[in-house]
Amino acid sequence: MATTPRNYRRLEGSELQPSLRARPLGPASETETLSVTIILRRRPDSPPVPEPAHYLHTSPSERRRLSERDFSARYGAEPAEIEKVADFARGHGLTVDETHAARRTVVVSGTVAQVNQAFNVSLQNYEHEVERSRRSGRKTERYRSYDGFIHVPADLTEVIVGVFGLDNRRITKRGLADPPNTNPIPIATHRNLQCRRLQAPGFECRIQAQEPALEAGQQPVPGDAASRLVPRRRHPLHRDREATPIL
Repeated sequence: MATTPRNYRRLEGSELQPSLRARPLGPASETETLSVTIILRRRPDSPPVPEPAHYLHTSPSERRRLSERDFSARYGAEPAEIEKVADFARGHGLTVDETHAARRTVVVSGTVAQVNQAFNVSLQNYEHEVERSRRSGRKTERYRSYDGFIHVPADLTEVIVGVFGLDNRRITKRGLADPPNTNPIPIATHRNLQCRRLQAPGFECRIQAQEPALEAGQQPVPGDAASRLVPRRRHPLHRDREATPIL
């Protein structure tokens, strides 16, 4: 990373370090484009946000609903500071795509080279192995990130509270484990139990098609062969009539 300019200061809370399992692949392409969201502080004259106790002791009918305009004027970003951040971004060749006072955001876009210069970072490519779900197993994914702190001009260190979008790794995943002492439940077993709960006098349930195993907590998809549960009515005078499927 290049030496930090004298008029720059690091943005506290922005430090990232590569995982020990991450493999560096080299610098990100300087021509790659990305979108970055800059979060600003609340306006300096903003009153304190109500504490949770306020909502605990104030009924919903007594709470004041603020319009977006009123909320922005009370708790949003200062328009002058929004423009100051936008001017900083434009000065580094970034495009200002959106500003929103109530959200306290300035959304900018540009190339990796422009972002590196604006925030004094060195964006790198990495890869690591992750397990998004138990069925899919471990997979290798690539992502873009940086090592160290984001830096901003000294006169913006109190204004900017966060910069998001430089790191684009996926952070969400499905539950990987069943609760303790549980096993996957076959769909047939699940359906039979459901059928017993729904069964009324004069009805019987039968399962059509071969059902794959149903993971614990997983819901069957309507329309699948495994989810077609067909109730049949026993009629004393006529042959069995098939009723509308439950799902």
